[in-house]
Amino acid sequence: MKQVMSRRRVFVAAASACAAAAALGVRRTSAAEAAPEQVSEKDPLAVALGYVANAGKVDTKANPTFQSGSSCSGCSWYGSKAANAGTCSFFPGKLVSSSGWCRMWAKKS
Repeated sequence: MKQVMSRRRVFVAAASACAAAAALGVRRTSAAEAAPEQVSEKDPLAVALGYVANAGKVDTKANPTFQSGSSCSGCSWYGSKAANAGTCSFFPGKLVSSSGWCRMWAKKS
């Protein structure tokens, strides 16, 4: 026996599915929303922490604690997301360069 759904039942089912998705917080995101942005060296916090995207460009006179060979990838605050960038506890929601450096650098143990 073939059952046919009425138009009203289809609309009610669709409305219920939309309401359930909204209640669960399901939403479409664009690629730009999904990928965090890179920290800019001009960001006020980055300036305050002496962040540079390339540790080879650290001003050693302004940053006497800099150790040659140190970079974000070897820092305990760094969490790797990709080969060239990752998260940092000091820059929530943004990515830092794996070859970067800032004054908060602490050797990974």
